[in-house]
Amino acid sequence: MINKELIKLHEILLKDISNLDDAEKISIIQDRITQALNLDKRRWNEKMLSNVSIRTKKATRPKMQ
Repeated sequence: MINKELIKLHEILLKDISNLDDAEKISIIQDRITQALNLDKRRWNEKMLSNVSIRTKKATRPKMQ
């Protein structure tokens, strides 16, 4: 993917979401990714996508105030 495509994908996935600290907002993004991938009917070795998950990790540095 080129940068313009990545920027467009970022805009679509994060539309109307200002902050990713809430698990509900992460769930919305997962749903958007799942819906988009379900539109693609290709198969990988006769397997279909069943689930999308997002894992996050906490920052290693403390937040500056």
